Amino acid sequence: MDDRTMRAVLFDRFGGPEVLYVGRVPRPEPVPGAVLVRVRAFSVNGGEVAARSGSLRLLIGRKFPQRVGLDFTGEVAALGAGVTGVAVGDRVWGIVGRTGFGSAAEYVAVRAERLGRVPDGLDLVEAAALPVATTAITALRDKVRLRPGERLLVRGAAGGVGNAAVQLGRAYGAEVTALARATNLDFVRTLGAHHAIDHRTVSPSELGLFDVVLDTAGTDLRAFRRLLAPGGRMVTIAFDLTRPAASLGYIAASAVHGRGRVRFFSGNPKRALFDDLAREVAEGRLRPAVDRCFPLAETAAAHRALEAGGVRGKYVVRVD
Repeated sequence: MDDRTMRAVLFDRFGGPEVLYVGRVPRPEPVPGAVLVRVRAFSVNGGEVAARSGSLRLLIGRKFPQRVGLDFTGEVAALGAGVTGVAVGDRVWGIVGRTGFGSAAEYVAVRAERLGRVPDGLDLVEAAALPVATTAITALRDKVRLRPGERLLVRGAAGGVGNAAVQLGRAYGAEVTALARATNLDFVRTLGAHHAIDHRTVSPSELGLFDVVLDTAGTDLRAFRRLLAPGGRMVTIAFDLTRPAASLGYIAASAVHGRGRVRFFSGNPKRALFDDLAREVAEGRLRPAVDRCFPLAETAAAHRALEAGGVRGKYVVRVD
């Protein structure tokens, strides 16, 4: 096979998981300041599912074929001019950034600052569940400055960011309440949740007050904001895709109306944050949670599983 091309997951139209297929595209070359990574695994994320379905077409455009894949683990295959801090053969993880998708492939080229080294002893396939945990670190440590003894509510606690937030919240000394499906309550307890609650049987008004609310769903933000105790802080990593203008408008208005601002951000980690992630893993405060691993040819099945709901951690795709 021509070594100037590679396998990649593509789609030629918006739609369900069935639009995904494995095709061949040109293999990237690392430009100055970039690194070429031989991808070993990646995870499936809600943002790329929304992009594939067409919910983000105003942001990503209609030029096809389009790519999927946000995060990755692998080995450094080549370096662009001027790259320092990594070497060919290094085991790395990273995120392609806000410019698009594309890690669902045999190779990905990314800016050197968008990756870090995977801790020794951590399997690269399992490690693919962890790059998005940088979002949980940013949310709890930097955006709301979670303190020991505070009451933390994690909404979507069994998901990719949520499971990391439960683990880190416990490690940071908070009293953690996890909202998840009934079938995942034991799972979030094993992660360190002090209280595990089925979100479908309890309304927000019954939950009590919290010092920090971490939301991963983006819906019903008003109801969860009401749960903030005096001095409480709320952060969300999502907005309501069915009502994007109204959802983002409410987040913006929260800064000036009512009690407690809703902080919204989209993860955009760089090397220092990946170094922090590696430290959390090495010191035992965070571990990967892989629900199921799929081969590259079954990426559509991984998307379908995520859309069905009920994931425990991450669905990971292995690139052989």
